[in-house]
Amino acid sequence: MNSCNFTGRLTNDPDPKFTGGGTEVSNFCVAVDMGKDKQGEKQTEFVNMTAYGKVAETINKWMSKGSEIAVTGKFRTDRWEDKESGSKRSKCYIVVDYFNFIGSKPKTGSNENYKPPGTPQSPAKEYDEDDSQAIPF
Repeated sequence: MNSCNFTGRLTNDPDPKFTGGGTEVSNFCVAVDMGKDKQGEKQTEFVNMTAYGKVAETINKWMSKGSEIAVTGKFRTDRWEDKESGSKRSKCYIVVDYFNFIGSKPKTGSNENYKPPGTPQSPAKEYDEDDSQAIPF
């Protein structure tokens, strides 16, 4: 099973791009607090992440440098040969499957009228106890 979980803060604004097929991509880095070492100094890991599709669209729209995020994804390594030097290269990163905003404010200038999918457009009618005859059971 390939599943990774990280919680941290974005070190930069997401870098939005599109694939040749038009799928939105979001590249960003998350600083993950690793606690303190034996000398009592704070340790941080910097984890590169990539999201695709609707996940990328939401991250690009709502997250910015300093935003706190919890991510679940898959570890991936890309390998290639450098065209100029011929040396073998690699890059490790997390492909984001799911994420949650954690205590951060939306990006400045974000759409104030944005409603996540599944959010009711108008409030549900409140139940009136005197209207109990209308319940069909």
